[in-house]
Amino acid sequence: MKKKLAVALALMFVTTTAGTVFAAENNPFSSIPTNHWAYQSVNKLVKAGLIDGYGDGDFRGDKPITRYEMASLVAKAMSNEEKADAGLKSELTKLESEFSGELQNLGVRVTTLEKNQPNFKMNGTFDTRYTAKKTEDGASDVKGEYRLRLNGEAKVDSKTSFGVRLVNNAPNGSNFSNNTWTTFGKPDNDQDSSTFRIDRAFLTTKLGISDLTVGRQALKLDANDLLMDSGAYSFDGVKSAVKLNKKVTVTSNYGRLASGVTFLNSKKVDISAAGAYYENYKNIDVTSLGINYADKNFNGGITYAQLKNYSSDLDLKKWVAVNAGYLVNPKLSVAAEYVTNSADPVSTVVTGGDNAWYAKVLYGDQALKKEGQQNVALKYYDVGANSIVPAFFGPDPLTRNGNGHDFKGLGLDYNYAFSPTFGGELNYYKIDDKVTSTNSSYHYYRAALHVKF
Repeated sequence: MKKKLAVALALMFVTTTAGTVFAAENNPFSSIPTNHWAYQSVNKLVKAGLIDGYGDGDFRGDKPITRYEMASLVAKAMSNEEKADAGLKSELTKLESEFSGELQNLGVRVTTLEKNQPNFKMNGTFDTRYTAKKTEDGASDVKGEYRLRLNGEAKVDSKTSFGVRLVNNAPNGSNFSNNTWTTFGKPDNDQDSSTFRIDRAFLTTKLGISDLTVGRQALKLDANDLLMDSGAYSFDGVKSAVKLNKKVTVTSNYGRLASGVTFLNSKKVDISAAGAYYENYKNIDVTSLGINYADKNFNGGITYAQLKNYSSDLDLKKWVAVNAGYLVNPKLSVAAEYVTNSADPVSTVVTGGDNAWYAKVLYGDQALKKEGQQNVALKYYDVGANSIVPAFFGPDPLTRNGNGHDFKGLGLDYNYAFSPTFGGELNYYKIDDKVTSTNSSYHYYRAALHVKF
């Protein structure tokens, strides 16, 4: 067993998706066809939790892999052999026999491959969508949009890595309410189509029991992004994540979110001028502390977060967010979040409550990792005007709705996987503005495609 564990530990230093296919039949890098019996055996081990697949937790059983990659997965299972029942141990024995040569030579292969691996690795997402927004008076807005995000990571040493993100569009200093999508046909110098640029750069290192991240990085405050759209907004500061055990994590953030920024409306008019809703949001420091619990069927957490205008020493938001989710069965899950803000409104424009509610029911495949998997989600929002900041509110299409009004939203999502890395969705939302005229309420339709690479 010690020998098996040694093999598995050696594999942790290798990117299992690497490998060059050679023609020689007995070469460990030769391709294994998807109808090979080993695929079925490895799939059984994945489902039993003895293997977590590749680095992203996904065993790609839909395409050929090399003998080296298959041996890597076998070694992962060997390190968890004590979890296997008699049937799984039998499968593991057959796999060990089949790939015994590769397992015995892994030390040599690992050393050779590591020297040839690039230190800088990239992945990304590309999304495109068509949307239609129709208000109660019959007015409509139909458009096509796209979004590209590239993520890069470089290993600095055994404890430290460098991360960077490039985007085609993101909030910026001249328009901090700018969204992350580019409308079809918009030139690169248009306000809502920024030049492709780096919007995040940070270092992550292990410091004692904490994973410490320093630099411009994503601002993730709560589970469902009700407080902040973490995909769009970044902050300059420090994040600490301390894993108390396998189920409990404590996370804190501290830094500067905005400094001298400007907010524009859809007509490119400054809405952060004196007396306006966003006047006090031009300079923001952020502080947060959260604790989260997660096991196989349940997850939950509580977060305290504060936005403060550092130039005027004004409390903008003082949030407490509580979330919970439960896997009822393999095909059904429920989730909910409650947010309350104890800071007073910073503008007379705000005419509404301090609390926000979110609920979601998801039926179908809980994670779309294989071709043909699908699910349906029903979502509900009830958002008080003083509970969130419209520009920062994460859920789309509710993001940037109104200018300090209460609203409700009911949505239906359908998601389908064409492959593990290519998916589509259809959405319908009905948004009710509870304060202004009915023309501020609307119906929203969307069809979107998502690619991961």
